[in-house]
Amino acid sequence: MKKVWVLPLFIFFLLGGGIIICYVLAVELGHVQKPPYWPTVSQTGINTPERGWFTMFLMWGSFLSLASIYFYHKHAEEVIEQTRDEDTDTQCTKLKRCNIAALVVGSIGCFGISMVGAFQTGTPNATKDTHYAGAFIAFISLLTYSWLIAYISYHSQRDRGDRFWICVRLALAILGAITFIIFSVGYGLTKLQTGSKYNNLASIAEWCQIYLAILFLTTLFGDLRKIHKINVKVNIRCDAQNRGVENPSYSENANASN
Repeated sequence: MKKVWVLPLFIFFLLGGGIIICYVLAVELGHVQKPPYWPTVSQTGINTPERGWFTMFLMWGSFLSLASIYFYHKHAEEVIEQTRDEDTDTQCTKLKRCNIAALVVGSIGCFGISMVGAFQTGTPNATKDTHYAGAFIAFISLLTYSWLIAYISYHSQRDRGDRFWICVRLALAILGAITFIIFSVGYGLTKLQTGSKYNNLASIAEWCQIYLAILFLTTLFGDLRKIHKINVKVNIRCDAQNRGVENPSYSENANASN
């Protein structure tokens, strides 16, 4: 199990490409308007057949994102431990806490993505509200995650020849924050003025926000390529006395193997 670095690449092609596929289907079938009007990402997954594809792409995307975030967490954990001699214990402790926070926040963001895919906007209000709640959770969590990882990368890898990825991640985090502000302003203005000219502003900012998050997660492949080996250890709890009664040969086999 060495090639976990392909997971972030699958995020780019499956999630990033999948949203484009849903948009093309929605436009060709007349379910959304053609340019210059630009729909929200959610509007490309309301009707069939793109509705099913939308759900599938986001569900797989959330799973791959969660796996990538976890493996990066384990990688960063090892890197931070190796820098203990170079940095102070206080700095290492701070980075470890940031790493744990990034894992938690990133996992919450993946849960938000799955909510967006499972609950569509073209359904009853209760489901629609869940969809928007999931989108809000995903946006906020993944934006926070990008800043935490940019911070960890800078302090743990700047002396290891990884300055390129540090700069890329910092740039993506800054752009993500800017687009989120633009999206929030555009969305608020759209709510105040029905049929407002700000619809496109909010929609385009939302698309940019999503693809910046996808690109940020894709950058994790550079670090995951450095993982040489992953060990999976399983411990089974079993009462020794009952185990011997049920299978008398178990203890003998175990002793022989040892």
